[in-house]
Amino acid sequence: MVESSGHALWDCEAAGAVWRESNMQLPKLRNAHRDFMEVVWKLWEGRRELNWECFATTAWCIWKNRNSLKFEGRGKAVKVIVKEAELLVEEFRSENIREKLPVVLRTQAWRPPREGWYKANVDGAVFKETNSCGIGVVIRNDQGQIMGAISKKLNLPLGAVEVEAKDFEEGLMLAGDLGLKQIILEGDAQIVTNALLGKCLPPTSIQRLISGASRWKQWVQEWKASYVRRTGNWAAHVMAQNAKLITDCVVWVEDTPPMIQCQVHRDVLLMNQCSN
Repeated sequence: MVESSGHALWDCEAAGAVWRESNMQLPKLRNAHRDFMEVVWKLWEGRRELNWECFATTAWCIWKNRNSLKFEGRGKAVKVIVKEAELLVEEFRSENIREKLPVVLRTQAWRPPREGWYKANVDGAVFKETNSCGIGVVIRNDQGQIMGAISKKLNLPLGAVEVEAKDFEEGLMLAGDLGLKQIILEGDAQIVTNALLGKCLPPTSIQRLISGASRWKQWVQEWKASYVRRTGNWAAHVMAQNAKLITDCVVWVEDTPPMIQCQVHRDVLLMNQCSN
């Protein structure tokens, strides 16, 4: 038996019997090699179609059996080692192979409100490192034009659901300040939207805010709540993230914030394409 660098997998007669029993049809290497890794590289260079899962598992089983024989005096028969390697490979594949299904990209573009209405997209962000949170609101008309936008930082350690609920209130307040009467509040927090629509009971942390939504008509004449996926709410998302960079609040009136100019332009293009 020849040992080098702690490996004795290839030159051992018993190991050779295991390789032959495995039926992997390994090539014969004429030159001597210093260690097992050198053999691996040689095989990689000359026979890349080798079943590497079976090869690596069989090598490990040989090594395990060698150690068991050396330190415990107990070894396994050649056929038993080969069968053990096959079972391990089969188990590995069953755990890691996933059924390949077509990937469906669930995207959703921003959609304008109907004529006479305005849509306030809202979103929130939690900044754990500073115990603060951000609120983003973007209000547009049925042509996709900006009526107003806000990026606001709250120095409060609110949770994600609490921030999202606060967004809706802030969106309606901004709409009221702008003198807008009919508003669709739209966000990507489905649990908050469903609570506002009465489809589910709100979490305890936002129960008071949701129950107080009935008084929001003091700011506008009529409002509705709507859920949209993040892809249709991206402008508000950017505005919420932007709050991390400010100290208090920044408001834009009939002007597009520079950080969402590209997104707003893209939304208008997609809106026009869908209407044609």
